[in-house]
Amino acid sequence: MEVKTAIKADYKIIYNGKDITADISPWLIDATYTDKLTGEADELDITISNLDGRWMDAWYPDPGAEIKFEYGYAGEPLTPAGAFTFDELELSDSPATVRIRALAAGVSTPAKTRKGKAYEDTTLKDIVAQVARRLKAEVKGSISHVPILKATQYGESDWAFLIRICHEHGYEVKLTNNSKTLVVEKVKVLAQKNAVHRFTRSDVESWRYRDKITDVPAKTSVRSYNPRQKKLVSAEAKSSNQAGTHSADTHKKHVPARTPAQAQAIANAAQDRHEADKTTIELTVFGSKHLVAGLTITLTEDWKRLAGNYLVTEVRHTISQSQGYKTTPTGKRV
Repeated sequence: MEVKTAIKADYKIIYNGKDITADISPWLIDATYTDKLTGEADELDITISNLDGRWMDAWYPDPGAEIKFEYGYAGEPLTPAGAFTFDELELSDSPATVRIRALAAGVSTPAKTRKGKAYEDTTLKDIVAQVARRLKAEVKGSISHVPILKATQYGESDWAFLIRICHEHGYEVKLTNNSKTLVVEKVKVLAQKNAVHRFTRSDVESWRYRDKITDVPAKTSVRSYNPRQKKLVSAEAKSSNQAGTHSADTHKKHVPARTPAQAQAIANAAQDRHEADKTTIELTVFGSKHLVAGLTITLTEDWKRLAGNYLVTEVRHTISQSQGYKTTPTGKRV
């Protein structure tokens, strides 16, 4: 694992095309870039001292302002986090601070527009392609042939609908490369990638581990009526966890499914997602720009029952005046 102990953290903040790093550095408390695997926009949170009140007047951010953030260490090339759109300002007193929250630029305008649309006699791959064209993004990843009898976008944004339909079939989705690339990949494919980081207990400054039981069903069932064939289509997926590590509940899903194979794929995806959410670990380590969402990390044998591989679902890169550069990955056991 890469450890940085004697190198100073460094960053750059560009506001509407202007480098304002030198202007705000004396006031910066911390800046956190959150890289998320799927479902939500990446985030940028900046907290700054507001002792002289300038953020209530001349420095008040413009609506829709673009903020770019780069992070890393002094003397090394900084890592660009991408472009973000100003979303929220929070001013507070005692202490006088301002918190600026910005969202990844691509999930702020066309992707959030709500609409209604029906998709019939199609495939998951075709639906993804249609949505990607509306978002003006190129699709990357491998999508299996999944026939879909009918899917309805119920007054949802393209982004919300895409997440829902992909999750139903076991896929993760993420807009990257300043929203020019739409990555679609199966959870199991991501989880099977070779681990790129190994952590011993001594590599980690602090950590938190959670293991849920009651929220993990013993099985998931899918039932759907095929009006053309006038018959019920159903499937069931059982938990692969050991006895006692899940509840006795059955999670029931009623979604359109053309064939038993499609129903089985939806049931498997739902059960896999429940089990992936069962175990979560969060680590805080020295800043590492190489830790990104979608990687697999390994906890070594000295973690005892916690040892094993984890799919990184979120990474926070934080630079602060008091702590320097820290990285906090959150992972699910795979």
